[in-house]
Amino acid sequence: MLHAIFAGTGSGAGTNSGTPVPFAVRVLSIAKLRVGQEAYQLSGVAQSLDDYYTGAGEAAGLWIGAGAERLGLAGEVDPDDLRAVLAGLAPGSGGLTPDGSTVRTHARRVPGFDLTFKAPKSVSVLYAVSDDPRVQGAIIEAGETAVREVVAWLEREAIRVRRGSGDVAYLNDLAARDPAAADAARIRVLPGRGVVAATFRHRTSRAGDPLLHWHTLVANLVEGPDGRWGAFVHPELYRAVRAAGELFQTVVRGELTESLGLEWRPGRHVPEIAGVPQALCDQFSKRAAEVDAWLAATGTPDDPAGRQAAVLATRRGKPEAEHERFDAAWKAEACAAGWGPEHADALIASTTERHTPGIDEVWRLPTRNPHTGAVADRAVEPEEWIAAVARTLTEHDSTFTRTDIVQAVAARIGDGATAHTVDRMTARVLASTHLVPVAGDGPSRWTTTELLEVERRFLDRAASTRHTRTAIDPHHIAGMLERLPTLGTDQEAAVRRLATSGDAISVMVGPAGTGKTFTLDAVRQVYAAAGYQIIGAAPSAKAAHELQADAHIASATIHRRLGAWTRGYDRPDAHTLLVVDEAAMAGLRDLDRLTATVVEAGGRVLLVGDHHQLPEVTAGGGFAALATDPTATVAELSVNRRQHHSWERQALAELRDDHVARAVAAYQSHGRVIVASDRPAMIDQAVDRWVAAHHAGTVPVLLAGTNQTVDALNAAVRRALIDRGVLGRAIDGSNGSLALGERLMIRGNDYRATTPAGEQTSVLNGQTGTLTGTCSDGLVLRMDHDDLEVVLTPDQFATGAVGAEPVARGDARPEQPGER
Repeated sequence: MLHAIFAGTGSGAGTNSGTPVPFAVRVLSIAKLRVGQEAYQLSGVAQSLDDYYTGAGEAAGLWIGAGAERLGLAGEVDPDDLRAVLAGLAPGSGGLTPDGSTVRTHARRVPGFDLTFKAPKSVSVLYAVSDDPRVQGAIIEAGETAVREVVAWLEREAIRVRRGSGDVAYLNDLAARDPAAADAARIRVLPGRGVVAATFRHRTSRAGDPLLHWHTLVANLVEGPDGRWGAFVHPELYRAVRAAGELFQTVVRGELTESLGLEWRPGRHVPEIAGVPQALCDQFSKRAAEVDAWLAATGTPDDPAGRQAAVLATRRGKPEAEHERFDAAWKAEACAAGWGPEHADALIASTTERHTPGIDEVWRLPTRNPHTGAVADRAVEPEEWIAAVARTLTEHDSTFTRTDIVQAVAARIGDGATAHTVDRMTARVLASTHLVPVAGDGPSRWTTTELLEVERRFLDRAASTRHTRTAIDPHHIAGMLERLPTLGTDQEAAVRRLATSGDAISVMVGPAGTGKTFTLDAVRQVYAAAGYQIIGAAPSAKAAHELQADAHIASATIHRRLGAWTRGYDRPDAHTLLVVDEAAMAGLRDLDRLTATVVEAGGRVLLVGDHHQLPEVTAGGGFAALATDPTATVAELSVNRRQHHSWERQALAELRDDHVARAVAAYQSHGRVIVASDRPAMIDQAVDRWVAAHHAGTVPVLLAGTNQTVDALNAAVRRALIDRGVLGRAIDGSNGSLALGERLMIRGNDYRATTPAGEQTSVLNGQTGTLTGTCSDGLVLRMDHDDLEVVLTPDQFATGAVGAEPVARGDARPEQPGER
């Protein structure tokens, strides 16, 4: 089984053959090699440089890496030498390791890793279309320079060897006799002395499109500081892949900026050459289209495992006939698309002499012109640049590693730079006062002073405003609760705890199934009777709508709420209670701004969520910090009301506590898990069960982990409903893709939607309805949540016949059969 991870995001084509390989489309992919996989790299090598440039075969492999030098390997790769090092042997040793010993083999031994570096698509297109050998040579040299520099960087940053013993009994026995010797014998990770690697340059995708990429086979053979050769620590390499991929791109840009004077534009995934049409790049990405189509048709997740499956399912051998004349074929296709060799020549002729920016010239940030909207770089002081990078590093995570910094630094240098310049910039970032080291096990991590200040403000605000608000009279609370006899004991206790608190900021922890919104409705009634205005906010429009619909609290998204306050609308006052639902998924910066605005106005904030469920999508931890603070006002709902059987409640608790294996075992033992032979069979079984339940008059819901699977489920159920005559006639102008009775889901928020009578209303992302007809302005949809009809254009919704939706927070919503 081949395991792969990918660096960057992008689309392109797989390039390997024989054994299973990852979808090699990202900035840099890494895959474990299997015995014999090197044969593909050794086949099809061009016999001369002339052959290579005219399309007959690929370039011969070259040895790179300090470890290769130490073994005397240089120049073109000899197949026998490559097989030797991948087997852990010294070349020409007669079957011995570099240490002179016999290699210890085992079935699970990893011979090495295939690092596949891919040039930006526009670089591959310029290489293919240009008929100037100088341009093609500069592009090849740029890529090979980048590969060498990145491999050297990986040798410094990620190639480590493990020494010592992990045998606990042995170490304990040794410690009893000689504590110092035991400490010296424990496992330790030490720097390696460089890799043994062979790099092979390829030009094509399996669809025959231009795709310059370098397969770099890194042997699992490294010399340690003690002179012993052996395997290196694989996780260190995997952790560095994303940064290495970004560094490769940066060096390629820097080399081509210097050699050809090229300029760069923002690309879909990485910067692309300014002047090379995006349409032509897309046309030369047929392999990516094949894989995307397979993912969509099968509902396979668009993740590394899914793309690997897509590559295997759609893979074919590279067409041998095309190897003879790739050059002519590419030029002909480009000319037909309107951008041929003369355009490539004009692009190069229009460039001016430029150079790769050095350490004193890279400190530039994009700035938008307020009058024209144009974005251009401006020179800034290094500290301003570092502050911007630091903010980027904490957009989605609260802490980061050195390799994260390298990745962020490299990504910000638009014209590219050398690896040495990136290293120097990284050192400047690490030395900056904007960064603070974080204690902990594992790789060193940092956070930023800015995020720590946000956290300090947020927590200090909560602590300093305790007992500063007037608690609601207990007799008043008791009277209100008498009118709510269906509240459970834990729900009633939560209402009392929150209402009698004098804290400006309180917390309610509500695990899935505990009746959170029902409890919040009671909180609303108690506070409203005491003279408060209760308003709500949530990270998503869907969550805000549910808070408003189920707890009767006027709500908006956090972004919309903060925006209105910034513009001076609907600002809170001393009689405001802000309820923030799904607060465990809200970013710390957002929570800081929300609480600051309300608390400074004299109001109160109630943060609601469950820190054991989905994490924040931005840097967070604020909710968890308060929920686990023994001095804070925290109310917790503890009774699961959704699951009726005790074993179900226990299984859900296991999931919440991250004991996934125990939970799945419980579901399996009670017949709640159906195992299919493969993904298509799984979809077929799920659809059959949905249709049967629907025919029986129930309201089944299909849940899926990705939008791709959702689409496949929806399409399959829709076909079944059409076959059974459940869906009505096709809507004119929809090419048969929509029919009366269709279940649809809104794709975005529209606060200016209208009814068929022209009255203004609103629809929110995730809401669902049934297609009932058409009018001159669009399609008429009867919404589920209020039974009103609205008029929408086709691009505002997605078909959702199944009622399948990406899984989120245990949010099954069985009352809405058409939700996806």
